[in-house]
Amino acid sequence: MPDLATAAALGVKGDRNALREKLRQRDPHLAFMRRAPGLGKWGAADWQRAVLEDPANRILVRGGNKVGKSLELAEECALFLDGKHPTRHRPTDRPARILYVVADLKNAYASDVCRTLAEVMPPAKLHERTRYDEIRGYSVSGSRSLLWHDGSEIMFRSGTQDGQAIAGIWADLVVINEPPIRSRWGEIMRAAALTRAPVVVGFTPMDSHGSRDLLWLRDIVEGVPGGDTPKGADGRPLWSQHVVR
Repeated sequence: MPDLATAAALGVKGDRNALREKLRQRDPHLAFMRRAPGLGKWGAADWQRAVLEDPANRILVRGGNKVGKSLELAEECALFLDGKHPTRHRPTDRPARILYVVADLKNAYASDVCRTLAEVMPPAKLHERTRYDEIRGYSVSGSRSLLWHDGSEIMFRSGTQDGQAIAGIWADLVVINEPPIRSRWGEIMRAAALTRAPVVVGFTPMDSHGSRDLLWLRDIVEGVPGGDTPKGADGRPLWSQHVVR
């Protein structure tokens, strides 16, 4: 919660929604990273801060529905573009590129992905060509995209359809909202490998996609049963896992 001095300085009286909007317009990241309980504009939960402050290059966040995974992924993007991320740093000599992969892009784009991004994206820092509405989500010239004021871009792609849309892409940060189908994984990892980009995956173990075979993902992250956990050059596990209970 913002303190009384903050509320007074903003000149907002009585209207909680107006106060939320004022905080978002000013700098939602400062509110999100406050050492206070809650989500979004009112502060990051402990587990969200732990993920944001994790320096690992491969991160998997596991948790149930509605615990704030999409919001954490949104803040990954917003802090990265704004150059304020505590552990993942964007290039400073050119516009940054984020690949945001969504398992169910058609149904989750506006209602989940863009809704949570809108909570943490300062409107004043978006490019003038970026449009947002609650029904269609973010768009640039009619296509699913988000442009930052300096030309940096979030590229949205489906994790289950149109594999050619991912082939050949490279990114400075890769965010995955629910695992893709197995055949898309290699293309997504190649997009990250070209720049050694960090990869952050949000994963709901049991959801509407529960019928998918995700044993392959377990093998990638934890190793095949009876084998060793995949490790990086420093001898540490290649993937850092965060479990939200």
